[in-house]
Amino acid sequence: MTATLTADRTLLVCLHHAGGTAAAFRHWPGALPDVDVHAVELPGHGARAVEPVGRDLATVLDRLDTELGPLLDSRHHVVFGHSMGGLLGYHLLMRRAARGARVAAALLVAGYGAPHLARPSAAGIDPDSVDDETLARHLHRMGGFPAELMRRPEWLPMLLGTVRADLRVCAGHRWTGGTPALSVPVHAFAGEHDPLATVPVMRAWSAHTDAGFALTVLPGGHFLVQDPAAGLLPAVATALATALTTAPPTASPTGPPTGLPTASAATAPTGARPHRRTL
Repeated sequence: MTATLTADRTLLVCLHHAGGTAAAFRHWPGALPDVDVHAVELPGHGARAVEPVGRDLATVLDRLDTELGPLLDSRHHVVFGHSMGGLLGYHLLMRRAARGARVAAALLVAGYGAPHLARPSAAGIDPDSVDDETLARHLHRMGGFPAELMRRPEWLPMLLGTVRADLRVCAGHRWTGGTPALSVPVHAFAGEHDPLATVPVMRAWSAHTDAGFALTVLPGGHFLVQDPAAGLLPAVATALATALTTAPPTASPTGPPTGLPTASAATAPTGARPHRRTL
C-alpha cells in the first residue's frame, strides 16, 4: 500500500502490528501530505494472505530487509512501527546500520516497549500456552479484537492463526547486553492507558539512541493507530516536521547504551530529554 512516490520527498515506511495489515495506515497519506507513505504488507497478511506467514523473527527481517533495502537506500526516510511493527523497525534499522547502509532520519515507535525490557510477545501473552478463546478475550480487552467475532468461536482458529504466528515472531526477540545504540533519533508514542506498552517502558527507548529522544503520551490505549480520538496522526505529523528539518545522521552506532533501566524501574537515564505529554 503505497502513495505515489516522489524521489525528492521523505519516505515514511509504516510497519503494522501483530495480526494487522497495511490497511491500518489507509488514512495516513491524506493526513501527512508532506511525505510519501509506504505502508508495508507483511507476507501472509492482507493482500499477501496467500504467501506463507513468517515463522520466526530472523525470517521476517530477512524478507523485510530484502524487499525494502533498495527503496531505503535511495530515499531519505523515516520508519514508523506500531506494536510488533516497532520491534521490526528497530531490528531493521540495526541491521542496516551494521552494514553501513543509508541511515534513517528517525525511528518512530508506538505500542512496543524498549528492546531491553523482556516480554513474552508483543501482546503480553504466550501464544502457545492459551487456547483460542483466551487469546481472543485478551486481544479484545486491549482493543484489538472485535466483540462481534467473540460470538463466533468456530471462526477463531482461522482468524487467530496469523496473530499467533506474529506473536511467535515477536517472542523470538532477545536483548543482548552491549548492543550498540541507534545513531538515529527515536520518538516514542505511548497510550496513557496502554496496559502493555506503559509510559515508563516507552520512555525507556531513550537508552537506545545516541541522536535524541522524545516521548509523546496520548489519551488512548494500546491500539493508538486505530483510535482517531487518541491523536496519533497529528502527533506523528509533528514528529515528522522535526525529522524533516534535521539533517539525517551519518555516524554509525558507537558503543552500548548506558544506564539501562530494569523492567521494574523503566525510566529514562539521567540527563535524557524529558518526555512531551499531549493530552
